[in-house]
Amino acid sequence: MDKPKSQLPGGGMHPYVPELQDLHRQGRINRREFLRLATLLGVSVASAEVLAGCTQPPAPAAPVKEAPQATQAPKPTGAAAAAIKRGGELRVSTAVYKLTDPAAGSWTEYNVWWFVAEYLAVTGLDNITRPWLLEKWEASADLKTWTLYCRKGIKFNHGPEFTADDVIFNIKRWLDPATKSSMLGLMGTYLSPNDVEKVDQYTVKLNLKKPQIAVPEHLFHNPAAILSKDFQGDWVKQPVGTGPFTLAEYVVNERALVKRREGYWRNGADGKALPYLDSIRMVYLGTDPAPAVAALQGGDIDVMFLNPPLLEALEKSQNIKISHQVSSFTHVIRMRADKKPFDDARVRNAIKLCQDREKILQATQRGYGALGEDHHVAPIHPEYTPGMAVKRDIEKAKALLKDAGHPNGLTVKLSTMDSEPVPTIAQLLKEQCAPAGINIELAMMPANMYWDQWMDVDFGITSWTHRALAVMTLGLAYRTGVPWNETHWSNKEFDTLLDQAEGTLDIEARKKLVARIQKLMQDEGPVAIPRWNAQILGHNKKVQNLGVAPHDHLMAYEAWIA
Repeated sequence: MDKPKSQLPGGGMHPYVPELQDLHRQGRINRREFLRLATLLGVSVASAEVLAGCTQPPAPAAPVKEAPQATQAPKPTGAAAAAIKRGGELRVSTAVYKLTDPAAGSWTEYNVWWFVAEYLAVTGLDNITRPWLLEKWEASADLKTWTLYCRKGIKFNHGPEFTADDVIFNIKRWLDPATKSSMLGLMGTYLSPNDVEKVDQYTVKLNLKKPQIAVPEHLFHNPAAILSKDFQGDWVKQPVGTGPFTLAEYVVNERALVKRREGYWRNGADGKALPYLDSIRMVYLGTDPAPAVAALQGGDIDVMFLNPPLLEALEKSQNIKISHQVSSFTHVIRMRADKKPFDDARVRNAIKLCQDREKILQATQRGYGALGEDHHVAPIHPEYTPGMAVKRDIEKAKALLKDAGHPNGLTVKLSTMDSEPVPTIAQLLKEQCAPAGINIELAMMPANMYWDQWMDVDFGITSWTHRALAVMTLGLAYRTGVPWNETHWSNKEFDTLLDQAEGTLDIEARKKLVARIQKLMQDEGPVAIPRWNAQILGHNKKVQNLGVAPHDHLMAYEAWIA
């Protein structure tokens, strides 16, 4: 018999949760799908585990109040907690890009503000999104009203308390076209500044124009870092945030340094305020990853994300730990659908048909990742429908080109960044398209130069980071008119299907809608996606409690150096 909802941690629940329980009990959705959806609908992780039959409910006299967890690993206790060593500096190899406003940021690699400015929600190592600066959220039965409850007593690093006013300030900035934030593409289709309501000092209500299942996921989109309401627009000059570190140094293309902040609101396993580290130093060692790998081997840096082709030497190292997790991170071969010759779906599909996906996967992932199918729905996404593999077919590609008016083939320029694995993907695509009469001229450029013009190049390769739900990336990247629609593809059927999927609670019905999106993107879409990445993290074994998430945030809030 199910436990009465009044006796579950967190009290009441969304009316769809019992239906989710039935689906899970019948084996129609797995445990991961149940936990993800239940927590999105406002059930705490502790309560969701009980509802899924994974744990016993706590006694009513001792309800669980779940603290936010940055990692999937359990907190150390007893002797393990006593072994925690405070102090020291974590040295990270990463790019240090030009930075002004996190809300307008379009890159994710170790974004420095992550250590200083926190998020309303956080997706952990287990791909489950939890409240963070929020204590909880509640969704109405029709998914059109979301109530956000702020944690009390949290202060920004320059003194003011975090309140509902700060939440409203940030959301309205995201929705202002002048901010040039990709958050507008995520939230602007269902929310306007006038729809954001202050209930009291710690409560905000979002009155949506249409149903949306992924609101909590949107609150962990990379540019959604929460800044104080007195933020003036240049974060390096005014590095405000509620996080465990403060910004000490930022030199573009060289280095960045954050230092431990006194009085952070979360405690560690030793009962004292986090973080355990004194500082995190980020250093840029260039686009060639070999120097960074050598530095990791030699002990000059402690942590870096890894490309699989460079793993062989590190896998044999006695001092390096390697962690990995398949994600929805990928490199998209994208074509501007509003520019010739890519305005013709036959040309786009001819290029897709030339791909040898298995060869690209092995060359860039060494078997760690997964094959792609030319739609932006990954196997890790709960909405994914398998069985849509596409085979390489050079003769069909030639026929499509001829039908599109290119009987003798065509020449196109592919603009790419010069950091791996992009050059490898570009070179392989060039070789694989040649037999169909498609001559690809490669135009390599530094990564920062590519990101300055990524929305404008006609034919390029762009990295898209992990998002926990497919509908989130689909809305960011392909909906008509959104700021990050780099392909400038506009398809009414796609927009309609996406609107329906975002507002559909029934996971089986949502899968059917997303399956139609997958097929539509294969048939008419502007992207070739040959494979999905695994996130692979290498770090010195002296660094403790550092796991790899499917996204590319460095989850170092509770790391320490032994």
